[in-house]
Amino acid sequence: MTKVAVLTDKAPKPRPIYNQAIIANGFVFCSGQLPKDLNGNIVQGTVQDRTRQCIKNLQAVLEAAGSSLEDVVEVNVFLSDMSDFSSMNQVYGEYWGEVKPSRTYLNELRSGIRNQTVESPSQEDTTIIASNGHEAVQESHRPSTLSTDVSPVNPPCRDPQTQSLAPSSSQLSAERVVGESTCVAFSNRILQCLNPQPTPSSMSTDYPFVHSPSFARQMKSATACKLPDRIRANLLVRLALHFIGHDYHFFLQRDFLQQMDKVYGAKDAVAEYDSVWACKFFVVLALGDLYSSANVSTTKTPCEVPGTDYFVTANELLQDHFEEPSLAQVETMLLFCFYSNALGRTKSAHMYSGIALRLSTSLKLHRNLSEGSDLSAVDREHRIRLWWTVYIFDRSTSSRLSLPATIQDRDIDVDPPTSDGLASDVQDVLGPPAHLIAHLNLARITGCIMQDIYGLSSKENAANFVQNVRAILQRLTKWDAHVPSSLRWSQSANRSVASLHLHFNQCIILTTRPVLLHVLKEKQASGTLPPLPDTTKTLADSCVSAARTSNAIFLHLFIGNSLAVRGYFDAHHLFSSTLVLIISAIISPNSNDADAVQTAFQLMVLMKESGNLAALQYLPKMLQIQKTVTRMFAGDDGLGGPEQEDHPPTPMHSGFAECDAHEWNNMVFPESLVGPGPSFDEAGPGHFAVDPLDNPLLQAFLDHTESNSRDENLGVDVEGMGFIL
Repeated sequence: MTKVAVLTDKAPKPRPIYNQAIIANGFVFCSGQLPKDLNGNIVQGTVQDRTRQCIKNLQAVLEAAGSSLEDVVEVNVFLSDMSDFSSMNQVYGEYWGEVKPSRTYLNELRSGIRNQTVESPSQEDTTIIASNGHEAVQESHRPSTLSTDVSPVNPPCRDPQTQSLAPSSSQLSAERVVGESTCVAFSNRILQCLNPQPTPSSMSTDYPFVHSPSFARQMKSATACKLPDRIRANLLVRLALHFIGHDYHFFLQRDFLQQMDKVYGAKDAVAEYDSVWACKFFVVLALGDLYSSANVSTTKTPCEVPGTDYFVTANELLQDHFEEPSLAQVETMLLFCFYSNALGRTKSAHMYSGIALRLSTSLKLHRNLSEGSDLSAVDREHRIRLWWTVYIFDRSTSSRLSLPATIQDRDIDVDPPTSDGLASDVQDVLGPPAHLIAHLNLARITGCIMQDIYGLSSKENAANFVQNVRAILQRLTKWDAHVPSSLRWSQSANRSVASLHLHFNQCIILTTRPVLLHVLKEKQASGTLPPLPDTTKTLADSCVSAARTSNAIFLHLFIGNSLAVRGYFDAHHLFSSTLVLIISAIISPNSNDADAVQTAFQLMVLMKESGNLAALQYLPKMLQIQKTVTRMFAGDDGLGGPEQEDHPPTPMHSGFAECDAHEWNNMVFPESLVGPGPSFDEAGPGHFAVDPLDNPLLQAFLDHTESNSRDENLGVDVEGMGFIL
């Protein structure tokens, strides 16, 4: 068989010993192509720009071989992110007419390609890399015009009807995710010692695994899903981005919105998206429907959680491609986590965030990229911000279930989000990072709270409790001092800033409420409040101050029609802060806290009647506490000492009908016991948001360094703090 090498200066030069193509027996076999210009530089820009450059390079090579694109009969496309398929497909249609080559596509790992071409594995196929980590195109060329156009979901060698053994991914993509502790990496090190210049095949980290469509558990195809009309879809997506799009980095919003416009602008919408994008799209619709005020119920019975139908559709489209992780999967898992909370499925939310974290570490998102990375600035920063959103969700879901974090800070070395050095157009795509950084730093502090206040080690070292509280409050004080002015709470602050400060106040409450509970126990044990050490009083006051600020924020949100009546976090934070204010009103009755508690009850009832499942869970517990407090103040002396009448507690789930029929204004603190302090309303809308850590006594406590002070022996029962957060 005669073989003729093809080399042309109209396409990027191949590496030494490689050819741009081979002609054999009348067939043209092309080697790999990166989207490089003639100078060998990777073309920057969109997926379309890179795909177009790759095909142009291919066209030049084919023409040098005496062939053309019209002779192509088979195309295999390698995608790092399946959501890029439509972008690639648009350019694909520009170069092939009505009779297109047959086509299949594979999902590849992002950033797996590192300036290399991949030669033909056989006479049937050759591989052409189409971008630096975005996609790859595999071509076979024969001088024929007979062809068909097909786009099967299943990659080559993976029969949809049967299980089969097939390679998992390209050599370079797999190499990116092999850790140094693995035997495969060790074998490669041995090869490097024995042969300083090994061939790519000898260093391959590819591996076979059983592949079956049943493993993906996809229940419905994207073509079987009916999209809502364009106007409704646009409204729901915008609502979702308004409420949570500024808080976290779920995905590149520009790309998502552009893809949505293409889908609704195309004559054949199904051809413009795949199951991965459709899955993400439907869960975003679910979140938008959740936050839509048009769905607020006016009945006294809980309504179905808005967005459930969209979320069910997203579940039917979800695929478990754990052996081939992608950024699109990580993005989708985060969205699933967020919406699952609204369904009352907090454990499921924790599992989804855990899957997102495992996928992320498999993609090495928690590690800094090497200096030689050829990712674009947008892609690099997207990876960084997506990782830190995963980190935030891990800390959040773990803390709310009183579970340990999945990954430790010492195992992470990726840079924090930034806009430094980014071009203005890149910053426009990504947005400012300040909000995500603020949430990230609170998530780190949350991890410290869980470990040092509620973790097993804290109970084993109870003597360090005060020092641990001090260290955490010092970090919170530093956070408060360094938060940008645009993220400080004020009357004109937007919904995202409100959410940020509700999380901040929750961190203070979690850190100090064991001390406040200790004070309540002291009063209940003796019938009167004994003299308290300065440290105890200061920490208890900080807890109450944070709770007052949170409840004031909720009132402000309600007045401004920005309260997420069906949002899980609003109900969770309102419940947490109101419990603190109830304790404060018991210890030292005052009109300020009494009014705040009554307002919180009304807001919680509104949430429950609007279909908020978290509020539905919390109201029976609030009813139980209300009855107990009312009985306690019914005594002649107004105090609940140890000799008070013993009443059996109301079960937490004593019946939601009882909650519906209950009059929440019955929780009244006797006027004779209410202090003359300013009422909740008298504080004024411009003065309620006092910094809960702006207290001279607290500052003195934070500046104190001696750990053996007698005043710091709080007597807090650390063993009794293992309650659910």
